[in-house]
Amino acid sequence: MKKVWVLFVALTILAVGCRENDLVAPQANSTESRQILQLPPKAETNSLKKDYSFSEMIDGKKGGQIPFMYAYYTFSDGLVIAQGSLTVPAGAFQGHKRITVSVEQGSAVVDFSPSPTQFDTPLKLDLFYYGLN
Repeated sequence: MKKVWVLFVALTILAVGCRENDLVAPQANSTESRQILQLPPKAETNSLKKDYSFSEMIDGKKGGQIPFMYAYYTFSDGLVIAQGSLTVPAGAFQGHKRITVSVEQGSAVVDFSPSPTQFDTPLKLDLFYYGLN
């Protein structure tokens, strides 16, 4: 009976150890290149390329929210909208900070400053792009 029990335990360990582990996140390949989504060009050909920034003075003890929206027309796709909000939860940091969300024109890139900044709790970013094919 003891031999059967040891054989059962050994086979169980072997079966569990040899299956794919879907609890482990896949490792990022350091040579993997990332592609940034390019937005369609604006219909205004004489406009200067610039970024759009939205700032709020946030009390780290209370938290806050920075809503933002950037919209423009294209020749081919019509209206393109980048809209979202950055939510800073209460207790995310000590003191007051001016936090800025910058939306880069021409690509789906959103940047935050000051950078680098350490937060005691994670922030939440809601980001939506409309009018893309």
